[in-house]
Amino acid sequence: MILEHAEITKIMAAPDMRTPAGYRNRIILEILYDTGIRALRWRRSRPVISIS
Repeated sequence: MILEHAEITKIMAAPDMRTPAGYRNRIILEILYDTGIRALRWRRSRPVISIS
């Protein structure tokens, strides 16, 4: 699925940047867009947390 420029603009404007969750969501969207990662790959990835 390829999105049109107007659709991408609308998606990027959706998170409420006045809240921490909205800011986080915008950053996630930026990473997805900038790297071209596919949504399925993003959902399957798991964070690696190492406490050493």
